[in-house]
Amino acid sequence: MTDIVVLAGGKSPDWFTQDASIKNKCLIPIHGKPVLYWVLRALRMLPKEEVRLHLIGTSAIQEAGLDEMVDCFYLVSEDSTLSSNVKLGIEKTKEEYLVFLSGDIPSITTNCIKELLRLFSQNPTAQLILPIILKQDVERRFPGSKRTYAKIQEGYAKVGNSILLQRKACEKIIPLIDSFTNNRKSLLGLAWSFGIGTILKLFLFKQIAIKPLEKAFYRKLRIEAKGCLFPYAEIAVDLDKMSDYADLEKDGGWIA
Repeated sequence: MTDIVVLAGGKSPDWFTQDASIKNKCLIPIHGKPVLYWVLRALRMLPKEEVRLHLIGTSAIQEAGLDEMVDCFYLVSEDSTLSSNVKLGIEKTKEEYLVFLSGDIPSITTNCIKELLRLFSQNPTAQLILPIILKQDVERRFPGSKRTYAKIQEGYAKVGNSILLQRKACEKIIPLIDSFTNNRKSLLGLAWSFGIGTILKLFLFKQIAIKPLEKAFYRKLRIEAKGCLFPYAEIAVDLDKMSDYADLEKDGGWIA
């Protein structure tokens, strides 16, 4: 059994001005449904005996009835921080394997989630797994999508909107959740959080490989971390700006 926690806190972003009644970014409609609906729909297609679905969200999420699509719902204020919501997710779950997903990645598919979960069995000693998506995979799935990437030896890449944890790593990572969540989308930011030697190497050699980042995690936290190249661009494309909204409205390739 794996606990999957979907994070859907916060307010409607300033850039979304089409509908003032939208009170949470995860309620912005994409193809006629809230962004969060598409994420939960994909999750609900997983075998019930293998996963337990948790949702952390505001009263607006509850009023939209999306809390009924999961096993457990935890109400937070719209001013709650991402790091406090991650901590809540850790406190409220109990299974050995724990996955955090952003609630604003509507193109995610059930097959993509299955491949994410398979990373646990493929990396049995890893206590923390970060899926890393190459720019070429994003461009192949979402041509012209504007994302922010870091240059690593493997290519231009970004961290996906997901974190995979083994329960025994949670106690060690809780003190650094603020730094981790603030830098979660940036390989450079994560390197800064977890090892100055990594940063020096980045500036000296203009690029870095995944392995030194993994070693930086271990030196800092004594956690076996694994950065996995993950070809599913769906977890890299979230709803952060108006151009993302336009791209996702135009695409809709996940709708069947």
